[in-house]
Order: sequence, then structure tokens, then C-alpha cells
Amino acid sequence: MRALREKTFFALQRALGSHAQAAYRRLLDQETWPRDRFAAWQDAEFQHLAAAAVQDVPFYRERVAPGTHHDLAAFPIITKSELAGNFTALMSDAMRTDYERGPARGYTWVKVTSGGTTGLPTTVIHDADFRDKDRAARLYELHLAGFPFGTPHVRLWGSMHDIQRTRASLQQRVIATLANETLLNAFMMEDAHLRAYLDLLHRSRVKHLLTYADAGYQLARFAWRHGIAVRPLTSIMATGGTLTDAMRTTMAKVFQCRVHNKYGSRDAGELACDCDHGSLHVLPHLIIEIVDEQGRPCPPGVTGRVLVTFLGNPSFPLIRFDITDRAAASAAPCACGRPFPVLERLEGRAVDFLVSTRGGFVSPTYIRHLVGVVHGSEKVRRFQLVQEGPVSFTLALQPETGVAADTAATLADPIRRDLLPVLGEDADITVSVVDRIAETGTGKFQYVINRHVRPSP
Repeated sequence: MRALREKTFFALQRALGSHAQAAYRRLLDQETWPRDRFAAWQDAEFQHLAAAAVQDVPFYRERVAPGTHHDLAAFPIITKSELAGNFTALMSDAMRTDYERGPARGYTWVKVTSGGTTGLPTTVIHDADFRDKDRAARLYELHLAGFPFGTPHVRLWGSMHDIQRTRASLQQRVIATLANETLLNAFMMEDAHLRAYLDLLHRSRVKHLLTYADAGYQLARFAWRHGIAVRPLTSIMATGGTLTDAMRTTMAKVFQCRVHNKYGSRDAGELACDCDHGSLHVLPHLIIEIVDEQGRPCPPGVTGRVLVTFLGNPSFPLIRFDITDRAAASAAPCACGRPFPVLERLEGRAVDFLVSTRGGFVSPTYIRHLVGVVHGSEKVRRFQLVQEGPVSFTLALQPETGVAADTAATLADPIRRDLLPVLGEDADITVSVVDRIAETGTGKFQYVINRHVRPSP
């Protein structure tokens, strides 16, 4: 039955004009390649892309010296602000002509704008080549997490259709049916909803969960806190935010399964996913570099800026695109045998990094542990620390169900005391207790926000 669902899905994609099936089959083949064969393939793909970029794209024609395009380091780093200021210059000559005619019809290029939760909203062009690779990547990530397309699963995801009482498009409903998913709304996470979601998971024979990282974590915490029986799952795929070790551990403990981290963004598409050995593999159609603030390569294990090069998308080639995330690369290959590079860890988005009053960076991972685990465990459901200015910070605390606001308020002084050595002794930290802290418009939740400065270009 699962094979029939997959076959029908790919038939629908072909009818739309997509070659996602061929891209997916190539991914399944590539995971068996020796490392040297894979490296040679990636280099050949880059050489092809680089040659086309310097020939057909004004942005690169002006910035890459003749004869140097064979070297990735010869290309400039593209920040989000530079992307916004050079949008049409980053199009190929043919793409620009097509773009000026107006919106495309059929399965061709699309204009994609990010939601802006990482700071500056960005607009990019995804051509048919990119869309095929990205669709194939999403299917491959399900394969890595142990529930390939068509396997019954629950999807805890943001759905405005439920709230507005409207219907998704016919295409969305057909794909959801073929995917064999049961949708639970991550925009509706009050206690009654959480109990209903857990009851459905417990009664259902579904063994897999696809969820926003924070939504899955909140569901697991609720079950643990209230002693609600949960039938073990086989796997969870968590995405849509930084998955911390504490979040992964809690979900794994409650649902008694492996938790896979999926990493991506709207503008950059699918980037990486955990295999069953726990390694976060970079997807084959990408080259990811980790560099310092000066653009120099970081040694394995050292956190730096994430630069992404898309091996494809020749109509709008993005080479060394700074997606404002922070991560560290791993030098060790994965024991699973796949030849794909591995990220050792993800630290989060640059906008999640605070800047101390002394000018140093403060990792959101530390903040989340200090406030959420050391002080807020069993008392705080959610919190949000916002840097408003060079010395000004606000911290909102949302108490756990059954925890009085006055009880949560007693946490203010000890939290402030432990934050000052990190944020700066002259930091002004205002703490308030609130009924609810909302998600972003896309359903994600931000624990830490920097509204003052961007820690990286």
C-alpha cells in the first residue's frame, strides 16, 4: 500500500511537470557511493554551476576574476542584505528577461520570500531544478527518519485552516492523503489540545511523528508532567527550530524512540537531517562551509557562520550564501557509511545570539538551559528573552499549568542574578509573568530574540 501511495505521488508530480522522482532515486543511489566518488561528483557539479554563474549572472561577472571561478573561495560571501540589494543582478540573463514578463506559469521558477523570523526577510528564486531537488530532499529525509513517504504518521504542524475554518487547496489535501498523515494543529496547544493529541497517539497504531521541535517538546513535557500514558513510537522528526539536547532527551524519554533533527529554511530549502546513527548529514545538492566573522574556515568542532552553496538553481545561483545560522562541522565520517558531510551541532540562528554589554556573543543554548532547565523546570512552560538595546533586555515567563503567577514571579531575582555575569553586570533585565507567549506566524517559537544588533553580517 505504501508503494502504491508513493507511485501515485510521483505520477502526480510528473503531471505537474516535476522530475522529483529522478532526483529522489539519485539520492537513494548516492547514499551507497564511496566518499571519493561523491566528492568528485560534487566538484563536477560545482564546476558546472560556477562556469554558468560567471558567464550568465551579472553579480558574479562583476565580482569573480576571470579564470578563478574553479575555486569556491574565489566567490564572495552573499549576506541577506546584499541579496536584497542585488536581487535582479543575481538572476541569469535569461531568468531576468523571463522575470520581467511577470509570474511564471506551469512547473517552472517561483519567487519565494522567507517569513523574516531570522531577521531580514529574504526573497529568492527557486527554479524547476531547485524545486525538484528540494522535493526529493524532503522525501529522502523521511527515509532517513525511518518512515518513507506513504508511511502512516502524525504531523504536529501549524494550520491556519483549522483556526479560520477554511479548507486547504485540493493539491494540498491530495498530497496529505497520499502521504498518509494525520494533522494535529501546532497553533492550538492549550492543555485540552495536548491531552487530545496524546490520546490520539496512544490509541492510534501510528508509530511516527513529524513535528515542530518546540511543539513536540511541549507535548512530551506535558505527558511527563501529568503522568499520561504514551504508547512508544518508532521515530520522531523534529524541525522548524533549534533542537537542543534537553528537548531531544525529553522527547526520546517520553516516546521511547529516536528523535531525528531536520534542518532547513524557507529560502534555503532542505539542508540536513539525522540518520539512524544520529549524525546530521548535509544533503548532497549542497556545499556547506563554516566560517568565522572574517570569512575564514573554522576548524571542525568550532562554531561559525553557515554558508550554503546550492549545486543547481542556475537561474538564480546562490554561492556562499550566509543564511545567518551558526553551526559546527564534524571531521569524522558517519558510521552509517553514507558519504555525505556531517554537522557536529547546530547552535541556532544568528538573530538568536545575544550581545553582552561588553560586546561578546551569548549563545541561545546557554540561555535556554539556564532559564528553562536550571530555574524554570516544572514551573515555566515557555519563556522569551529579548534584547531590546545595548543594555536593555526583557524576559517573559509563561507559567506551567497549575503554577501560580506569583510562584513564577519568584524566579525573577535568581534568573536575573545568573544572567548578569553572562549578559553584563550593567544589563537592565525586566522580568514579567504572562499568560501566553505566542509563536511566530509560521508556527515556530523563539525563546531568544535579538532586536538590537545582528551578531553576524
